[in-house]
Amino acid sequence: MIGPVELTVLAILAAVPVAVHIHGLRSHPGQVDRRAKSAGLALTPDSREALRRYLVWSRGWRTAGALVGFLLPIGYSMLTDRQFFIDNGLVLILTGYLLGAIVAEIVLNRSGQRAGAALLVPRRLEDYLPGYVIVLQRGLAAISAALVGVYAISPFPNFDIPQPDLRTYALYGAAGVGVWIVVESLQRLIVSRRQPAVAADLLAVNDAIRSLSVHSLAGAGVGLLLIVVGTQVSVFTALDGMTGWTLALLSALLYFSALFFWLDLTKPHGHRVERSRSQSVT
Repeated sequence: MIGPVELTVLAILAAVPVAVHIHGLRSHPGQVDRRAKSAGLALTPDSREALRRYLVWSRGWRTAGALVGFLLPIGYSMLTDRQFFIDNGLVLILTGYLLGAIVAEIVLNRSGQRAGAALLVPRRLEDYLPGYVIVLQRGLAAISAALVGVYAISPFPNFDIPQPDLRTYALYGAAGVGVWIVVESLQRLIVSRRQPAVAADLLAVNDAIRSLSVHSLAGAGVGLLLIVVGTQVSVFTALDGMTGWTLALLSALLYFSALFFWLDLTKPHGHRVERSRSQSVT
């Protein structure tokens, strides 16, 4: 039975993401300027307001989602074991962040719809996201799937150390491929979304917003993929000798890289849209 102390703690845990989300909806002019500089935008009053609105809503939802992912295992542990325990914390944080980014896109897209003819300008994901990130997304998903085959022919059933069965291990591969499909499908949906006919300054900021959105999805997606592959590699650390130690180091590096790519891809840098740049030249 849950006592008053547990109920109080759970209420506080539930209130934190809400408070952070509300705080995130406040205007931060410095953040708008940094994002505009990273995208190479010369802001007008209208385009500044459009960018500010996107930033406050997207940041609020993404941060709240990440906090829910962080606090969820704590709340679950309080309800079951009455202990503060965090299991798979980074996975849940990244998942919550990704879900928050999706919710922000839905909210902003619905409230930002306008009447008018759509601009039939061809858009490619490669214009909004660096090529190495796209390769990383696809490559990690392919590695995750390939490791299932490697595990299937490995000698692990002969080890005394308990190892997951092939069906359980295959779920990691399915998760890796699933994350890639979801993330890249959402990225392509954002890039190809119809754009009502607007002034040139609003069109440029719209391109920048698309780039920021696909970068946010990429940060969470690549982070999750690195964790999946890192977990798959960690199973092979049971191998004897230097091979096991090398794979343990590789697994730790993959986990660390997940945090690095998540934070790096969402920083205010490198968000210039190649399509807009080429148009400005011509």
